[in-house]
Amino acid sequence: MVCCEKRTGKPRPRFLELRHVLKVKEMSDKIAAGNRAESVLPASERYRATSEATGNEPPPADLKGRTVRGGAITFVAQVIKVAINMGSTVALARLLTPADYGLIAMVTGVTGFVEMFKDAGLSTATVQRERITNEQISTLFWLNVAMSFCLMLMVVALAPFLGVFYHEPRLVWVTIALAGTFLFSGLTVQHQALLRRNMKFKQLAVIDVVSLGVGLVSAVVMALLGYRYWALVGMAVASSFVNAVAVWIAVPWRPGPPRRGCDVRPMIGFGGGIIGTRFLYAFVRNTPNVLLGWAFGAAQVGLYQRAYTLLMFAVDQIQTPVTAVAIAPMSRLQADWPRLRRYFLAGYSVVISCILPIVVTCAVYAEEIIAVLLGHQWLPAVGVFRWLSLAGVFVGLLNPQGMLLLAMGLPAKCVIFGLIDAVCVVVGYVVGLSYGAEGVAAGFFVAKALTCVPMTYGVFKHTPVTLRDAWETARAPLIAIGLAAVAGLAAKMLLAGSIAPWLVAGIGCSLMSLVYALILLFVLGQWHFYHDIVMHLMPQRKPSVQPKDDVSPEESVAINEIC
Repeated sequence: MVCCEKRTGKPRPRFLELRHVLKVKEMSDKIAAGNRAESVLPASERYRATSEATGNEPPPADLKGRTVRGGAITFVAQVIKVAINMGSTVALARLLTPADYGLIAMVTGVTGFVEMFKDAGLSTATVQRERITNEQISTLFWLNVAMSFCLMLMVVALAPFLGVFYHEPRLVWVTIALAGTFLFSGLTVQHQALLRRNMKFKQLAVIDVVSLGVGLVSAVVMALLGYRYWALVGMAVASSFVNAVAVWIAVPWRPGPPRRGCDVRPMIGFGGGIIGTRFLYAFVRNTPNVLLGWAFGAAQVGLYQRAYTLLMFAVDQIQTPVTAVAIAPMSRLQADWPRLRRYFLAGYSVVISCILPIVVTCAVYAEEIIAVLLGHQWLPAVGVFRWLSLAGVFVGLLNPQGMLLLAMGLPAKCVIFGLIDAVCVVVGYVVGLSYGAEGVAAGFFVAKALTCVPMTYGVFKHTPVTLRDAWETARAPLIAIGLAAVAGLAAKMLLAGSIAPWLVAGIGCSLMSLVYALILLFVLGQWHFYHDIVMHLMPQRKPSVQPKDDVSPEESVAINEIC
């Protein structure tokens, strides 16, 4: 200050002094908070430094807002991807033959199973880990690449056997071409995990949509050029390649060499638990097809599979984005049980509040929905669809509970309860098998209904959440959908037979949705909860600092500019 006065002959303005002091304080606060990477380092080093310091940093102040906005972005991306998939189905169905689709389905029956192991569960391990270093991520990256390369070689080795088994030589080169997608996927596992860990859900959504769109364009162009079934191969390869390139551009982090002794064994064990849970889920999902095919043949399998696919298509649009977004913020809170409990119960409430009206509406208007969406030739599947929809109530209550176990780093507990659930459900399948597809669906419902409360108690034991918490969270949506179902049944009795089925379904579903929303939001007092969620979707403006009485206008401008 003295030097300034000697040089200029004028005292330094007070607001410039204040601006300088505030800037110094801002830099010191950032360094004290461990944010040096964000404020000083370039982008490529920022990801490296963040990966070394992750877990030492406290959760962001706007964790709730970032989670809500991330969920909304992921949901919108999910809707866009569904639209792209529907568009690809419509466009390519007019350019390709059923035989072209059949060739690819023969291969994806094998690659779909192998794909379950492509990331070895290490992506979720990176997201969930409370503290992680750059050496650990680099080691996991090379493990993923090695695993993907081995899976690619395994699929290539299976190619000749598939050609012989199906008596179709064309499958050999199709299988070899699709095997290359495993390597592209292995190169992106840890980069995508870093995006999720840093809650960069917008980048993930854009990459997914763009890669899927490029794949669709590639398939349409190849189909127009007469490449037939190779168009479907080109769509898969192009999507995988573009996704890999885009992820590497979005994440400047680059892997170093793998290191021994960097403590990745617990993370590999965590990934093994994820794989075990996925395997049990796939086992439960495909067992009815095997049992019905063995006992009754293709017709009953078709009824069950169409009904199950139609129901889960709607449910997955809610459950998938919430699960994808929730694990990252909850993992940041695993040492803070009160906040973890609040965050989980908020996410649990959103999931069940969205899933329950879908599955109960499907149960009430099963005939109309099947007739409108699948056609009258599928009316024998109505009973199957109704039983599966009723079972969906308990599926909606049980499935989101796994988010808490994964966020707390308890994959072994997921496997144990997944195994118990698989045994109970398969027993239900076997008991109902003699009654065909409808009996199998009824057995699924009974098994889920009987195990819902014991499973919930066991899952939440030794966690911050209790069975009572789960009941208090689910009580309002259950009451609301019960009353809405009564209104829907009354409307169905009044309208059935007098107007077209699609009108009955449209009016009835709209009525049930309206009654459900009114009761849930206003009668049962959930308005403030969802209003808070909507407000977090809005862009947050930084509050201006109000000047004190002794602060000049110039100083006030300087303070607001810095803040």
